[in-house]
Amino acid sequence: MDLREIGLALAGTLSRDRFYSYYKELDRNQWLSGDALTRLQLAKLRRLITHAATNIPFYKKRFADFDINAVRSPDDIKLLPVLTKSELAEAGEDAVVRGGQRLVSRSTSGTSGAPFRFVVSRDFFSFGIARHLRIFDLPGLRIGDPWVFCTPLRYKTNPVYSFLTNRLVLDANQITRERTPPCCPASPGNRLEPDEVTIRRFCKQIKSHKPGAIFSYPSTLIALATFIRKWRVPDIKIRTIISSGEVLPHGTRKFCEETFEGEVYNLYGTTEFPSIAQECGEHKGLHIFSDSYLVECLDDGAIVITDLDNYTMPFIRFKIGDHGFLKGEQCRCGRALPLMEITQGRISDLLITRDGRFLRRSFFAAVLEKNREIRKFEITQDQRREITISILLAKPLSDARRQFLMKRFNEYAGGSIAIKLQPAAGKVTVSEATK
Repeated sequence: MDLREIGLALAGTLSRDRFYSYYKELDRNQWLSGDALTRLQLAKLRRLITHAATNIPFYKKRFADFDINAVRSPDDIKLLPVLTKSELAEAGEDAVVRGGQRLVSRSTSGTSGAPFRFVVSRDFFSFGIARHLRIFDLPGLRIGDPWVFCTPLRYKTNPVYSFLTNRLVLDANQITRERTPPCCPASPGNRLEPDEVTIRRFCKQIKSHKPGAIFSYPSTLIALATFIRKWRVPDIKIRTIISSGEVLPHGTRKFCEETFEGEVYNLYGTTEFPSIAQECGEHKGLHIFSDSYLVECLDDGAIVITDLDNYTMPFIRFKIGDHGFLKGEQCRCGRALPLMEITQGRISDLLITRDGRFLRRSFFAAVLEKNREIRKFEITQDQRREITISILLAKPLSDARRQFLMKRFNEYAGGSIAIKLQPAAGKVTVSEATK
């Protein structure tokens, strides 16, 4: 244990925050045998269902006719109904345990659907910190190794935590004036030029920090790597690249590994479920952290997750909106944590123009979401030739409104790519937001 880890342990003790003891418990769990993990899952699952059915109005009604004695293995969770985000959102406070707990409000980003607000207890928030600390383990990093955290920040960061974990925080929202990643235009009138001054400053900070790892979204990683190459920025070498938040294409992995001269470790997690699964050094799939989560893949590949530790606003058989499959094989790394792969999920926020520049889907989404006439929409790109926006209307869209939308979109794109706004031909799969 080095000085920074001792500092983390001491900070947890002095603040009466259990995040460090939780982390050590999770760290040990990755080496449990398969049978031990199954027993742990079953015990947690039975305890969670009993708690929810007894203390939470939404689940009291949902599980009214369910016999807890029917749960004899983790697979028996399939006896319960699948839970959707809309059901949980509609339940509101009835889905939250009653009592005097200190609660922390959280919200999803809205990249794979409408933003969703939920609450966790203050103690469970600390458990989430422990889950995040665990992302160091599988790549073989140590707490205290210098690293970079570069994502769009939606919550205030803790400077003491950053110091103790030797973390350099770079907010991808600040790289340009309009809260876009490093590759995107600062405004429609600047010919889509990136904010070179800020990006170079970020690169200087990274070089000064001498990080052994960087944690970021694939879209931000590839954008940063693109301009490191474009401007021939020297000495940005990072041996461990932890990619999360979006699907990681093979080409993005290869491009980042070549640029940073490092190794990419894919991490699957969401705001609701921090650190669900992660690659180890074998890169044969994502190890599910099954001491904390019960992950299912339905017949159509839809991923369903139960958080075994969240007792405040439980997610029990929650359909997350991603797709994947479970792998029935053992990893050579020696961990019994089961393996999975993601086949479809939150894709990159970036759209690539004909001349190799980048635009953000979220810009188009933000404009569309302000129009009450539009109930649902979907944004797709055909190679680099055209962006297609399919809309499902709640009421007719006037010609003036359509012209206004196209004017905003074309100003933003600066003529770099064709944009088509059309009625949805069939079912629009993304409601009130864009993938």
